[in-house]
Amino acid sequence: MALLAAFQDAGALPPESSPEANRLIKALIQFQAAFMKSSNQAVRQLLREALTRKLGDRAAGAVRTFQTEGWTSQTLEALVDYTASRPSWTQ
Repeated sequence: MALLAAFQDAGALPPESSPEANRLIKALIQFQAAFMKSSNQAVRQLLREALTRKLGDRAAGAVRTFQTEGWTSQTLEALVDYTASRPSWTQ
């Protein structure tokens, strides 16, 4: 997973095979799978809105790339920033 390299480069990845590293890897994989495989329109809309806010005109291409390749630091950052900027229970 390319995103793990971003954590590694930032010095934020726990030591390999530690419980913390295993939890982080598991969470990233599960979170990615939920967004890649979900047919729920609210989940798909959330990703589109987050990427549109971050990337503007490039969002549609980023959604397609995400659905085949998974997280990048840019797509995860877009989602985190977007969800942090709005109340959790608005929809």
